[in-house]
Amino acid sequence: MPFSKLIGNTLAKDVLQRMLELQAVPSTLLFAGPEGVGKTLFAKEFAILLLGEVHRHKIERNIHPDVKVLSTEGKMGLHAMSSIRQVIEEASLAPFESKARVFILEDAERMLPSSSNALLKTLEEPEDGNYFLLVSSRPEEMLPTLLSRSRRISFSLIAEKEICDVLKTKRAISDLEAKKIAMLSHGSITKAYELLEKVDSPLRHQLLEILSHPKLYEEYSKLLSALQKLESLCVASSEEEDFSISDAEHLLSELFYWYRDLYLLSLEVSSDYVFHFDQITALSEIRDPLLPLEKIFLLVEECRFAMQRSTKIKTVFEYFFSRLYQMSPSNTLEKKSLLCLK
Repeated sequence: MPFSKLIGNTLAKDVLQRMLELQAVPSTLLFAGPEGVGKTLFAKEFAILLLGEVHRHKIERNIHPDVKVLSTEGKMGLHAMSSIRQVIEEASLAPFESKARVFILEDAERMLPSSSNALLKTLEEPEDGNYFLLVSSRPEEMLPTLLSRSRRISFSLIAEKEICDVLKTKRAISDLEAKKIAMLSHGSITKAYELLEKVDSPLRHQLLEILSHPKLYEEYSKLLSALQKLESLCVASSEEEDFSISDAEHLLSELFYWYRDLYLLSLEVSSDYVFHFDQITALSEIRDPLLPLEKIFLLVEECRFAMQRSTKIKTVFEYFFSRLYQMSPSNTLEKKSLLCLK
């Protein structure tokens, strides 16, 4: 069955399969939806269906001369004009090994207006047998004229149960661990796979060590020492090319879920709903007055934005705990900011 190896997005599968059955595939398709749900995998699978199963091996290895996958380049993460011009040139040629040519453009919104306009003319007057599969998580950032030339295929987040089932086929993990990863992945199978590789992350263990001592932020020297260790672990991971902005955001998610767990336990909700299920004892022993969860969320989002601007991990978490202390219901000191991320 077409797309049988890909999880989720049944509606998108049905629409694409119907196009093939009716032999009514538009020359330009826009695969639009959240990050990490498999849009590029769907595009490659659709390319296989367009060209024929005999071409699968080369397409999956990215060595097929008639299937070109364009990724963003450089520090700015944009599609270079030279790459777009190469696509335009190749689109004027006949296929080499198959009956059609397929161009898959990842992060299609990451084109400058000049590049989009250059590609637009080719999309408006496509050669027979050319298919353009534009992949985007933010189609609202694409030029309206480019959107108007594309048939949109909508993708959605993947169900938690589907992610759990896939994770357990990848590694021998418990149902609880799979559920936790699926919850934190927020419907992204890509993120779920990344988290699966970091189940025993020393970064997480260090963060939980800090969180399990709620009075630590009142002993500033000890807090700074603990945060310095966290920063050192991040630097070590970065040097091993094993740390990225997604890892930093993962730490913030772990942070938010810690306070969510405390909030749920304060309401005497079943521990089955606790995210940090392996820390239930430490969570249960914390008796500090809690801030409203929405304030924690806003503080975490402020820190997330700072990380996206390359603020150091230590500075971000130092700011978080200082602000947490200032806003604490039990704190009667003057509400004066100790640090600033602005």
